[in-house]
Amino acid sequence: PFLQSELYTIDNPAGNDFLGVAVGRVGDLDQDQVEDYFVASIKRIVVFSGATKIPLFNVKTNENLIFNSPDTVIALDDLNSDDVPDFAVGNYSWSNHRGRVQIYSGADGQVLDTITGNVSDALGYALETTVDHNHDGVRDFYVTLLKPLQGQSSAGQVQLRDGATLAVLDTFETTPQMNGAF
Repeated sequence: PFLQSELYTIDNPAGNDFLGVAVGRVGDLDQDQVEDYFVASIKRIVVFSGATKIPLFNVKTNENLIFNSPDTVIALDDLNSDDVPDFAVGNYSWSNHRGRVQIYSGADGQVLDTITGNVSDALGYALETTVDHNHDGVRDFYVTLLKPLQGQSSAGQVQLRDGATLAVLDTFETTPQMNGAF
């Protein structure tokens, strides 16, 4: 039998912003050979060192972040040439469900770029890093949109995005499952 024990606890000094609604990996941002992780609330994302458990930085937002799963935050390659991997955060409920994906610097949490959806797209419901499809040396990523397609009430789209330029490389249309997965 395995014994379960607590390894460590992350306290929330804010107390009222639901820290812990999502957790996940963001890559080795502090380059100490140990993968770092995020812990999110509805108003911020705290990035922690995987080795020391000390916060590296906070990303604060002015809007509520709606996390369906840890798949809303993904690790990316280094997009701004500072030798630190970056990360993306999807917020499908932003601006009346237009949705957006923001790319953040892994060094300091500053916004590097933003992808926005159109009205009712719900862009950014889920994100996933993938291989380098276009062979430019940077891993690409998938972004889901839950927008209704012509003549369908519950359909969606998956965009394959270039990891370097954020351009759409390909689009797949399908009917999502109830949880938004395709």
